Amino acid sequence: MRLVKALLLPTLLIGATALLSPRADAAPPPPADVDRESAPIVRALTDAMGGQQTWDRLPCFRFDFVVIRDGKEAARFRHWWDKRSGRCRVEGPDDQGKQVAAIFTLADRKGTAFVEGIGESDSARVAAIIENGEPARTTA
Repeated sequence: MRLVKALLLPTLLIGATALLSPRADAAPPPPADVDRESAPIVRALTDAMGGQQTWDRLPCFRFDFVVIRDGKEAARFRHWWDKRSGRCRVEGPDDQGKQVAAIFTLADRKGTAFVEGIGESDSARVAAIIENGEPARTTA
């Protein structure tokens, strides 16, 4: 588990850049889930990617969340986030190893889901896929 955390930290830090300013004197306080040691790294990453203004103008953001176990890729979750509309798409394996996709609005967590490319009609299953697709909950 420690290895997984170490390998996932850079990906999580990149995702947190929207919350921090590139200049230490103008930076808002980091969110509760960014520890004191990580905050300067997040700021440096923000600077390296063009700064807060560049991030603010960016309409969409795409990243992968990769789970590593025993030095090998165990799962990959692909994320697309339309910052302007608040819509998100997440694709990756479910608990049974089937490929699922969730397309939803971040504000209300409502949307659609697909299992192996076929639209899911069971509303409880759609809700579960969306819940598991939220970036903060994505684990394998």
